[in-house]
Amino acid sequence: IFLVKHRLNVIGYPAWVDFNDWPLKASLSQSGIPHRLSFVGVDSPSMSVDSRLTHKTLLAHVDANFPNMFGIQTLHGDLQVTLAKPDAIALTVKTAAKFFGAKTALGSRLFIDDTPFYVGAVIQDAPDNATLPFEALKGSREEAYSRAYVQLPSNVDVRMVEKHLQAAADETPFSKAHQNQATSKV
Repeated sequence: IFLVKHRLNVIGYPAWVDFNDWPLKASLSQSGIPHRLSFVGVDSPSMSVDSRLTHKTLLAHVDANFPNMFGIQTLHGDLQVTLAKPDAIALTVKTAAKFFGAKTALGSRLFIDDTPFYVGAVIQDAPDNATLPFEALKGSREEAYSRAYVQLPSNVDVRMVEKHLQAAADETPFSKAHQNQATSKV
């Protein structure tokens, strides 16, 4: 699994960034290159069961491909159904215990920044050495400004994918505007 990064050369301090801001999904779909793609956004909202138990929690906003790509094991509930519902959330075992103790978390209600959600699944904890740590998962169809992960079959050369993605990035209006700006200054 590869994390897609790109370099922003349009600011005074060019840097490699790992958020997606161009039509990566459409580009790869049209390429004919076999792959699986998942978009993940992470934040740390306040979650609570009641006003006494409020914790900042590492919440990953994920698409439907995420569980299979990353081998997420569902212990209770239905993770795919949970990710498809806008008012549902999946908690790791540790997070479920933090909020609900010995009570069953599945079907219980909690709040994310005062918005109610129900626990639709309990999943395995992320490994301590995970490059993508999380304490809870919520379904998302948002791709902009999310991290993009690409999984390739072993017979696909990653350089072919890099070349395709670079060509696609060079064709975005953002890149073209920067190229035109650089050319006009010469």
